[in-house]
Amino acid sequence: MRDDDPYRSLRRRRDDEALEEWIASILGQCGRDDTLRHVRGVSTFAMETFGSSWQLTDEDVARLRAAALAHDIAAAVDRSAYLGIARAEGWSVCEAEHQHPMLLHQRVSSHVLRVFGATSDASVLVAVDRHTTLGADPPVLLQHLWISDKLAWDQPGRPPFWATCTELLARGELAGAIRVVLESWDATIPPARRHPELVAALQWFSREAVGA
Repeated sequence: MRDDDPYRSLRRRRDDEALEEWIASILGQCGRDDTLRHVRGVSTFAMETFGSSWQLTDEDVARLRAAALAHDIAAAVDRSAYLGIARAEGWSVCEAEHQHPMLLHQRVSSHVLRVFGATSDASVLVAVDRHTTLGADPPVLLQHLWISDKLAWDQPGRPPFWATCTELLARGELAGAIRVVLESWDATIPPARRHPELVAALQWFSREAVGA
């Protein structure tokens, strides 16, 4: 194994190893207990919020749990390798991603899941691939993962939009909760970090809110 292999921490997956077991093992070995706590928190929030009261099928619940647990597996890859991976894979990289490579972690996570055969479920991979930037007209699984990730965030305490969003979710207003977070971000994110997909998401959810 090469010393410069960006995936060296990930090349330990057994064929019979369950996804959650693999994620816990890899993140633990990399010293990313903080990320493991976060993804488990996102999974718990998603299951408690959407798992029983949003009329999801058992398959949908399983996909949401898998996406929640796997969405930040890129934490096992050195962040300095993200742009190199993007170049090697021929990805189009926007200016925001060039300036802030951490924005690539969503795509690196989905790439890792594909490379190591952790899941072949296209809907899970799409959700992981866009769990930060969202984009316009996102699939429902992605919406569930996105809002769960933002409310069960990886920072101390609860986010400032917690009360408003949880109240909206309790009323079944998923799009409204997402719009609240997007508007909060739009007011604080500097122009260099405004990913085109986030801009598109805000425009799309703003139109949804007024029924356009």
